[in-house]
Amino acid sequence: SPSPLTQVAFAAATYVNPATDINASSTIVYDLGLSVERYVRRNFTLAADIGWQHQHYIDADVNEITYEAGLQGTWKLNREAWIVGRLEQQYFASAVEGGSYPTTTATIGLRVQR
Repeated sequence: SPSPLTQVAFAAATYVNPATDINASSTIVYDLGLSVERYVRRNFTLAADIGWQHQHYIDADVNEITYEAGLQGTWKLNREAWIVGRLEQQYFASAVEGGSYPTTTATIGLRVQR
C-alpha cells in the first residue's frame, strides 16, 4: 500500500461454471480484478476498481469477455448506518453477432448493521 490510508487489492480466480449454451458442456471462467480504496476522512472513503472476465465455453469454441470499471463512495454516518453510492460501467463482448453491449449502473443505498 502506498500509505496507511490507501489499500490496494488484486484478485485472480479460475473456476468452472455450468454452460448456458446447449452445445457446450461447461465454461471455464478467468477472472481478474484490481481495486484501490482511499480514506479521505475518518468517516468517508472513495474506492475505484477495474475488472476483466473471460468465459470460454468447452466443446463450443465460444469466448465471451466482460470489462468493468467502477467508482464508489461510502459515508459512515455512525457505527451502524452508512450511505453507499456506486457508479459502474460494464462492456460485454459476446461471440454472437450483435450480442455485445455496454451497461451503466448507478446505485445509492443505506447500509444498516448492528
